[in-house]
Amino acid sequence: MLNLSRQMAALEGTKAAYCTSSGMSTISSILLQLVNSGEHIVASRTVYGGTHALMSHFFPRACNITTTFVDINDMDMVKNAIEAGKTKVLYFEGMSNLTLIVANIPKLSRIGYEKGVKIVVDNIFSLMVLSPVKLGADVVVHSISKFISGGVDIIAGVVCGPANLVNSMMDLHKGSLMLLGPTMNVNVAFELFERIPHLGLRMKEHYHRAMVYA
Repeated sequence: MLNLSRQMAALEGTKAAYCTSSGMSTISSILLQLVNSGEHIVASRTVYGGTHALMSHFFPRACNITTTFVDINDMDMVKNAIEAGKTKVLYFEGMSNLTLIVANIPKLSRIGYEKGVKIVVDNIFSLMVLSPVKLGADVVVHSISKFISGGVDIIAGVVCGPANLVNSMMDLHKGSLMLLGPTMNVNVAFELFERIPHLGLRMKEHYHRAMVYA
């Protein structure tokens, strides 16, 4: 799993990464690490359905964490939704799954830095097209079950970000990854590790076929 994590960190240009048992376990873990009870998230309206349900139903009920959903490309709406001292995360997809809305990561990152908010980007649908960290994001998450796996036969996830953040998530007493336990199976990690070397070839073929059908 360590080698796969290193591969994913290199792929996203971050100092560290940690692979998990599913995409949703990754998303849940990073948000629970960055956001405490009584705090707030601003998120795109077009996030993955499971993420939307987590933020709109589970977090308010179980964790006292609220979310305001916005048009991610309406910068005034994004700014107005951020509550000073309360909002901790701005969450969106680099390119939204199905609707193909492309987020302006540099502008959104500047807003986040000005407001003291962490930028978390789901890069599942824009893998090898967008590099969120290079554009200003703090954290990148993936469901490895999609393009990275390639065969849709594996459920897995990964969080990529600064080493201090990933290490804090593994803290024995306060780390969400340590305490929630979404650890990736070692056999799954090895299988995915073997698939990374031909990821570039697979993605090129995806893009080629998309252009042909378009």
